[in-house]
Amino acid sequence: YEKLLVFIGTFMLFTFFLLCYYPGIITYDGNVQWMEVISGNITNSHPFISTYFMYLLSFIYKSPTIVIIFQMLVASLTFTKICSMVRIKNRVIKYICYFFIIAQPIISIYTITLWKDVLYSYYLLNSGLLIYEWSRVNFNKDFKKKYLLAILLALAFSYRVNGMIAVVLLLLTLIIIMKVKKVNWKNIVVVPLTFIIVLGIFAIPKHYYLSKVSEETQASRGVLDNYMIWITGTYLREGNIAKEDKEFLNNIANLESWRIAYNPYLINNSNEMSIDVDFLNDNREKFRKLFVKMTKDNPILFIVHYIKADSLLISPITLGYVYTYDFSVWDRIDTFDNKINPIIPGVHKYYDFYINITTKGPIIKYFYNPANAMYISIMITIYLVIKSKDKKYLLFVLPMLYNTVSLLPINIAQDLRYVYINYLTLLCVLVLLINNVLVKKDY
Repeated sequence: YEKLLVFIGTFMLFTFFLLCYYPGIITYDGNVQWMEVISGNITNSHPFISTYFMYLLSFIYKSPTIVIIFQMLVASLTFTKICSMVRIKNRVIKYICYFFIIAQPIISIYTITLWKDVLYSYYLLNSGLLIYEWSRVNFNKDFKKKYLLAILLALAFSYRVNGMIAVVLLLLTLIIIMKVKKVNWKNIVVVPLTFIIVLGIFAIPKHYYLSKVSEETQASRGVLDNYMIWITGTYLREGNIAKEDKEFLNNIANLESWRIAYNPYLINNSNEMSIDVDFLNDNREKFRKLFVKMTKDNPILFIVHYIKADSLLISPITLGYVYTYDFSVWDRIDTFDNKINPIIPGVHKYYDFYINITTKGPIIKYFYNPANAMYISIMITIYLVIKSKDKKYLLFVLPMLYNTVSLLPINIAQDLRYVYINYLTLLCVLVLLINNVLVKKDY
């Protein structure tokens, strides 16, 4: 009964926020995916399954709001699960915990935002929660949860490119733990095998739709080429490059424009500069060999680039601009394609004001640095492990850590949504900490 009450209350609160920001906050990426849904020409410009699932939901209601409502359902189920871990007897304290979890700006706003990254974070977090629950019964019983775990892992694997790395690491860790615990081999293989089967099912519509995509809609440059073009910018600015190599690079793009476009915290400027794609395609191998040569000649610049590019993930202080939300400008045409038309008018202005205060405050703004959320989660978890002598608590932070590891080699922007799971994880470990501190006092 209490779980049902929490679920309904959580969903109603998210519904209130949705009505204040109706039809939801439609990001540029979300709008691009929705345009593919409307046209029926689904590509792999964003991971196929994330767009295809939007397409399936569109049969229920042909509006991006239906995807946001689904996100709200997933978020409400997730927070109901987290809140169910609160063992405090005093209901007032429990409900304060519940409200604290779901009313935080990052949680409330991201849940009503059309971004594949939001669902990815919930899928990955819930995978960790299920692994923790399963470990408590020594990986036996409850086959339904095993199948659900496999499905969640397959979804996380398919929703973001870096999700492939994070999920594989999580699966390998699960198998190793089960092997160490001498779990029956049938229980060991059930999740990986189901995971592979689900990916096979996902591949059927993917093959069908991508085979119909016209050449014009296919990516003109590969992801690897984009990364090399981006990093070459810092070599052109400060590196040691031979004259003949500069002449070759100038055929790909104007060198001065290339230097100006380089931003270690954001790949977008480098992607948007004028590139001679035909020349690049004809000389791809030569460019890649030259990039390797430039990296060997300028190893410090390569390392500094990645320290800056990954500062969002690892630095406790903000380096460069970190994109959370610019609430004073978020509905500009050049930032988002769709503006809100609130069903409950006026409220969003006050909430925008509140969020702007929290993001720009002298102390609390550091909360919006996701690396700090990660470090706090790790410290709390280590405390819980030492105090309770229970290593299973470490399972709570694994999805977050593996997501961070998966982003280190491919992070392209200082964008908080990539590490939204850090905040979800922090809430989980805070609940565990409250339990550990208060339950023993018999609240």
